[in-house]
Amino acid sequence: MSNIISIEKIKERLIMLKRQQEMMISKYADLYDILIQKDHILRKIKELVDFSFVIEEVEKNYNLTHGRGAKDPIR
Repeated sequence: MSNIISIEKIKERLIMLKRQQEMMISKYADLYDILIQKDHILRKIKELVDFSFVIEEVEKNYNLTHGRGAKDPIR
């Protein structure tokens, strides 16, 4: 029995992790739609501003091998 994991298995695990994260994030999505008004200022900001720049700004502050795992800042 080999301890070497194939690239395909790694990709499969990453895909499953991504799906699990998406399921966890979307668990309360309907609740937010019910509780937060459609015209709320933060909803408008979310639609107008592209926050993807945050990833590049904060990635230097995280270590892949030490400490707690990072949460994706774009949700």
